[in-house]
Amino acid sequence: MRTAFNIQQKIPKVREYAEITLTDGTVMNGYVFVDATARIQELLNGNDPFMPFIDSTETVHLINKGAIVRIQPFD
Repeated sequence: MRTAFNIQQKIPKVREYAEITLTDGTVMNGYVFVDATARIQELLNGNDPFMPFIDSTETVHLINKGAIVRIQPFD
């Protein structure tokens, strides 16, 4: 008997430093996580309504992508 496996390769994520401005005027500096082969724009256009964000105190926030007015990546 042959068994088929659905093996999906994981793409590593990298931390990208960015400044996020939210609809209420809040400005946050910290890190977003994107696939190593992707850009922040692709993260914002993805299907998930939320994205993790780590601020300068290492606190993890789940940001509603609909509340983001501006995101400025810093290389």
